[in-house]
Amino acid sequence: NITDVNNTITLTLSGVTDLAGNSGSGTATSPNYQIDTTRPILASAITISDTALKIGDTALVTFNFSEAVANFTTTDVLSPNGVLSNLVTADSGLTWTATLTPNTTTDYLNNLTLDYSGITDLAGNAGSGTATSSNYVVDTDRPVLASAITISDTALKIGDTALVSFVFSEAVNNFSTTDVN
Repeated sequence: NITDVNNTITLTLSGVTDLAGNSGSGTATSPNYQIDTTRPILASAITISDTALKIGDTALVTFNFSEAVANFTTTDVLSPNGVLSNLVTADSGLTWTATLTPNTTTDYLNNLTLDYSGITDLAGNAGSGTATSSNYVVDTDRPVLASAITISDTALKIGDTALVSFVFSEAVNNFSTTDVN
């Protein structure tokens, strides 16, 4: 788990003797070599610009890596109840953004999961493990009546009233008599 661009091997010849017993002198140094055995990881949490997605919404998702990465695609991210698209980087692979578009459903527990195994850093080191975003909510189901409208008395005469019941598929706001004809 090291990244170092300045490395050489130095041989001290005074510690070496030939078969006749003659000691070497001085040193010999190799050319410089680089070491990069650090796997790519996120430098910060996955961010989602909108964590309460409804009909017509999209969210900008940001992945900020500790080093530039290659081979990163939307297939490396599990996006329950949504579709990730338009994955791009503007800084040569360090920071990536994508658009999250919700599916038509209602689910209050969703997390993006990044699978590092398909990603490599620029040295070719493959990632390992997963990273998970914070929760996001998807509610793109339109409210509908869950059952028929019921009327307590269907034969009204002078002085009668009837109780009319509307049972929706989910809690609704702004429902008033002006919505009923």
